[in-house]
Amino acid sequence: MRVSLLMFCACAAALDAGATSVPPPWEDPELNAINRLPARSIVIPCESEEKAIAIAKLEQPRESSAYIESLNGEWNFTFYPNYEAAGADANSQLSTLNSKLISVPGCWQLQGDYDPPLYVNDRYPFPIRPPIASGLHPEIPEWSLANPQKDGAKEDWNIYKFPEAVGVYEREFTVPKEREGRRVVIHFGGVSSAMTLYVNGKEVGYSEDSRLPAEFDITPYLNSTCSTRSTRLNNSLKVVVRKHCDGSYLEDQDFWRMSGIFRDVWLVAEKKDGLYDFKVEADAKTGKVRILNVPQVSEVPCVPSVVYETAVPDFKLWSPDSPVLYTVPFKVAGDWFAVNVGFRTVTIEDGVLKLNGERVLIKGVNRHELSPIGGYAMTHEEMERDIRVIKEFGFNAVRTCHYPNDPYWYDLCDKNGIMLCSEANVEGHGMRYARDWLSKHEDWRKAHVERAVNMVATFRNHPSIIYWSLGNESGNGENFKYSYEAVKAADPSRPVHYEGVMNYRKHQAHPWSDFICPMYPHPWVVEECLKRDATKPFIMCEYAHAMGNSMGNFMEYWRLAEKYPTFQGGFIWDFADQGILGKDGYLKYGGDFGDKPNGGNGHCNGLFDAFRNPHPGAYEVKAVFGSLATKNTKSAKIDFDFKPNFMRALTDNDRGWFWKPGKMQPWREWAKSGELPTGCSTNMTVTHHVDGSATVDWRFTFAEGVFPPPRIGLTFTLPAGYTNVTWVGRGPHESYCDRKLSAHFGKWSMNVDELNASHYIKPGECGHRSDVSRLEISDGKETIVIETLGAPFGFNVWPWTQDDLEKANHEEELVRRDFITVNIDAAMMGVGGDDSWGALPHDEYRPKPGDYRLAFRILDSEGTR
Repeated sequence: MRVSLLMFCACAAALDAGATSVPPPWEDPELNAINRLPARSIVIPCESEEKAIAIAKLEQPRESSAYIESLNGEWNFTFYPNYEAAGADANSQLSTLNSKLISVPGCWQLQGDYDPPLYVNDRYPFPIRPPIASGLHPEIPEWSLANPQKDGAKEDWNIYKFPEAVGVYEREFTVPKEREGRRVVIHFGGVSSAMTLYVNGKEVGYSEDSRLPAEFDITPYLNSTCSTRSTRLNNSLKVVVRKHCDGSYLEDQDFWRMSGIFRDVWLVAEKKDGLYDFKVEADAKTGKVRILNVPQVSEVPCVPSVVYETAVPDFKLWSPDSPVLYTVPFKVAGDWFAVNVGFRTVTIEDGVLKLNGERVLIKGVNRHELSPIGGYAMTHEEMERDIRVIKEFGFNAVRTCHYPNDPYWYDLCDKNGIMLCSEANVEGHGMRYARDWLSKHEDWRKAHVERAVNMVATFRNHPSIIYWSLGNESGNGENFKYSYEAVKAADPSRPVHYEGVMNYRKHQAHPWSDFICPMYPHPWVVEECLKRDATKPFIMCEYAHAMGNSMGNFMEYWRLAEKYPTFQGGFIWDFADQGILGKDGYLKYGGDFGDKPNGGNGHCNGLFDAFRNPHPGAYEVKAVFGSLATKNTKSAKIDFDFKPNFMRALTDNDRGWFWKPGKMQPWREWAKSGELPTGCSTNMTVTHHVDGSATVDWRFTFAEGVFPPPRIGLTFTLPAGYTNVTWVGRGPHESYCDRKLSAHFGKWSMNVDELNASHYIKPGECGHRSDVSRLEISDGKETIVIETLGAPFGFNVWPWTQDDLEKANHEEELVRRDFITVNIDAAMMGVGGDDSWGALPHDEYRPKPGDYRLAFRILDSEGTR
């Protein structure tokens, strides 16, 4: 029963002796919407394939579709300090007698002499008596005071001057003739905090959750359109926006508290039997894409159906350094749609978060969606600027603290390679003072779960989203168990984060979070946790508080990335100061607008100022991130799959003695079976370092009585373009341990054809260089560098495989592969020369029984391997 939260108040009935027991929707935590359509992806029907593609690629705005009409612009607006003052006017048809013009999207506090913008951090700006969020009803006692120290008399708080502030938005619109016969849906991208919609004087519906779209089918409420544009009938639109509602108890984030219709509003004319929602399935192994039609949710269970399938040939994976997208158009019921598809996998293996099978470091930042001019309403240009700044300073990830962002932000992150932790609009922080988290109360369960699941339904098709977050700082109640399970059911492909279930003493994760994700731990506390628990990725959801002249000892966190594979970074708090431009042209913070209570300048804790100019600490972050190991474009395409190699393609001399009993047969068998001869063993360790390099330490042992292998080394491949080779060692021509006097030490450069220019009429082992300390292999843009960490090594770089050289009887039978083969050798048997019909290389030029080690460092030319 939802009355459980009010049971503490014996005098609740005194509210109104004659009132009905059914509360209004804004005081009912179990009622979050009336007549609102189910959450879905942003669906834009178009008249042509070309139009759909252009909109998906962000080359044209969505309203360029013939079936989309923007309602952004000037609306009539009337402000009331409380709902009762609005009276019948809030429910009537268009009434603009006392209204003023206001911009949509926008926040009303920044557009006139209304209630002021107010900043508080972790408390509510109204008395705590859930689900009531107003300054009225003083006869109902509060759960506790909302941290009133230094706030002055409570009667001075904004909530008592504007106890239930309401803004009434009004305008007219028409429906063009070409949209007749279609269902007309109105889309509100974001309204704070709750809205009731009227069309032509009739109530359509109600919605909470200010940070997700609210959509309503308004077709039944429309006036009929006429046969010609010149005589079309107008329709009236009214939106009654409440500053606070019961949902405000779950929107207690550390930011400015403002109100209004602050995101885009549009009409979409849809085929009644067409596409309602869709889901993208992109197979990162095969390149296959499936578009599933997700019908509108109803009482009857719905089963998604495949409406389009295709395969992308020679596809590339999406990653922060290579955000490759494929725009896929598809047609349903005569309408065209298009979606950007990114192929990538997100997994957790052995406690490590992996993107495309590789450990990823989260060089992240928390970003509030705030403009110093528009408040909650950010323009596309401002979002694009944020992307540029984020990329310029080396970030690869953003946490959408602490709510879903504007849909355009997700499109930009897809396009520009920003990994997202997408967070649900759930924060009940102020309840900490009441000491009874709403996440523990069953009557608030639906609100918790709906906000998380609706976020997933809206944004699940974006490859930039690496994992979901259930919310922020709302306690460890069982409602998050239900949210976690619901999100996992809605999207099994991504991990789920929630910091509130952390054990703060031990920094151990709860089953309701796939991460160990503390806030603001000291580096030594992090290390203690990493030593104790390596079962889940350790990603700090907030750390390195960047308030004012800050960011000292930032590097200390990132030293841990080299030592502990499960330490994978985190999100700095935070991106930009939350300054608001005042009428005097200066930036303002909490209290500067006369707002009470307020948190002062506590929200000015960004790496950048409100206009995104960097503070000095931002340069420190950029320098640290510049030294860290993450996959770039090159490494996403290169598979450093090191394999032991004990054979070589036979030379003419080898063929003379190879088949003698007791000689090469064990190694020939190993090449087929992979089973080492008795008495032989091998192991290899590959370690990735924060400076971008990796070290390879490979050891091999063979015992007495086993004929030595002709080669002791490793082999791997590179893409075909890596054909330019530079080395420090013996050269310029090929050399072997028993034939190298003529090969002099120096630095040499050749392409792969010159490197293997010793054309032997019957192919075999060739092109080897010996006594090398450094090897560089380049495709003209990127360079792989291998440096010895011990003894010099030998190498081959071929456009063929070793097996190709072995099998070819003539040089013309060698066909270039679409990759390059690289051998790195600790030792190789000499080529011999006493005769070619059975003489072995001399004993001193054959590997001896014992231990061998091949140790080297591998990186690219810029140290970002």
